[in-house]
Amino acid sequence: VMQFFEHRFGIQVPGLVIHVGSDAEALAAATRHAMDRPWEVGFARYGNGLLFLHVNHMSRAIPHLYFHAVQDHLAGDRPWGPWWLSEGVAAYGEYLFRAWRGDETVEESLRRARWHASLESTPLSAFEWGSPTDPEELGSAPVIIASMAVGWLVERAGESALLTYYQALSSSEDWKVAFETAFGLPFEEMYERFAAYREEVAPAKRFLRGLVLGPDGPGTGDPSLVVEPQGARAHFALGGHVNHRGEFSAAAPDGAYTLAVVCRETQVTLGWYEEESGLTTAESEATLVIVDGSDLNGIVIRLPGTLRELAPECFGDGES
Repeated sequence: VMQFFEHRFGIQVPGLVIHVGSDAEALAAATRHAMDRPWEVGFARYGNGLLFLHVNHMSRAIPHLYFHAVQDHLAGDRPWGPWWLSEGVAAYGEYLFRAWRGDETVEESLRRARWHASLESTPLSAFEWGSPTDPEELGSAPVIIASMAVGWLVERAGESALLTYYQALSSSEDWKVAFETAFGLPFEEMYERFAAYREEVAPAKRFLRGLVLGPDGPGTGDPSLVVEPQGARAHFALGGHVNHRGEFSAAAPDGAYTLAVVCRETQVTLGWYEEESGLTTAESEATLVIVDGSDLNGIVIRLPGTLRELAPECFGDGES
């Protein structure tokens, strides 16, 4: 990890001390010994030139936390600025390392971040002075949103701006001046402009939840649910899982949708949700489901027969 960041950015953190423990008690003992006070580590944590790691989580945690060491080294004794920026930069550094190792490209990591960010409506500004939940896991929603914001800043100013910001802290009046120096954007404009970008690439998704019932109740076989957007978003469709109890859940941004029931394996369409009858085989009669600012619960789709009766081709019993 250290060699990668030295090659990529020309920087290496001197004097870093790493403590590795096999359990919470061992890590707690290490922090008491090294820092003269107990410190909650979770599975990994960095502070004051010391890196604490649970042995089972090392490979995932080191790139993220080593970038915190880089930030600390460059900023010296100056405040780092917003919590989301320090966490987002470290997460982005982790994406760079994973791409170099061949796990997934940076764009694939950011695409995954955009998907998860769309399921969380909290604005970036809520994480300016720390996560309200102080997450212990690097994949938590605040860090994911933060990494998405940093990816957007990198698109504007390039990767080198990530280090320029921390280098500029030592000679800047405050971190907001360093932010504008590094990213060419007044911090006062950050939240509004990022919110517009986020709405474009990761519009907030709501959850549609309900039941698919057969003649004998839930547990109809092995159907899937397809959420079919109408109007402006009609160029894509969203899947929803139906479990063995007939319960389904699907995530979708605000908009108008029809709900199709299909065979999981063959993708043969059995019909569409229609509120009064439960199911219709005519798409034109499907009930339009409107998602507008909140989750929709209690949708009931009633099948007039078993999957085998309704679509024998699902089971290879008929022509598809």
